Amino acid sequence: MSLQLHKINSKALLDTTIEDRDCQLPIPLPDTFKTVTKISSGVWHTVIAGYDQHNRPQIATFGKNCDGQLGTGDWENRDTPTQAKLPPEMHTLHTIQTRFFHTIATGLDKNGYPIVASCGYNSDGQLGCGDKDNKNALIPIKLPENMKSVEMVATGVKHTVIVGKDINNKPMVATCGHNGYGQLGTGDEENRLYLTPIGIPEDITTVDYIEAGTYHTVICGRNMKNQPILALCGCNSDGELGLAPQKITQKSSLMTNPALFFPPRQDRNAINNMMKISKFSPCNLL
Repeated sequence: MSLQLHKINSKALLDTTIEDRDCQLPIPLPDTFKTVTKISSGVWHTVIAGYDQHNRPQIATFGKNCDGQLGTGDWENRDTPTQAKLPPEMHTLHTIQTRFFHTIATGLDKNGYPIVASCGYNSDGQLGCGDKDNKNALIPIKLPENMKSVEMVATGVKHTVIVGKDINNKPMVATCGHNGYGQLGTGDEENRLYLTPIGIPEDITTVDYIEAGTYHTVICGRNMKNQPILALCGCNSDGELGLAPQKITQKSSLMTNPALFFPPRQDRNAINNMMKISKFSPCNLL
């Protein structure tokens, strides 16, 4: 099995050479791969997830590995997809996320309980493992006590956001890592070494999407009337929270901005189309 890859860069992320490529080239996957279900790319590395012939989850990584983000158990770069080990208790792989310098994988154990594992750069606790040491293997991390499921993950440059459901089947958001701009939504600017539950606006009854920018966090949800709502926190130096930066430079707790309330919609396609707008403003959205 092989992948078609486009525009291989000088960091040798996607091929065995260090030359740029502007055409699609196939690369071989580990022999154990029978299907590919997900792909995620960080700044200098790529992660591929799939299943073997026995329907067991597989993960392969390649690219830069100076911080252990490949999860191969060492610090050596890889120029071809290389098998990385998932935690043995992870029987099902649901999500992989790696936008910057660390990697997050989520899945279920044999009893259906959620597992979140992390590796890579950990300068501010973004791996959620309780320390600031980089990790070169995917290690399960502690989840908040009342979180019964994990549905979505987003990674900023030095923070991590997960969304799931609590024991009462209500949406639950937890964050960890760098919080110098309030991007964790904890109401302060202190870093967190473990996944920490945060408050979300009371009118959000369902969370549909999450995104983590470099230093800010965005949640898209809906209220009881099925009207979509955006909640944001973190750095606002360039208006990334949808507010004039001269009025507020950062926000340390999730807030809903009246300028960002969408018109009522019943389907996600409307939300998807609106999320493509490059700059949120009342003129664009209302």
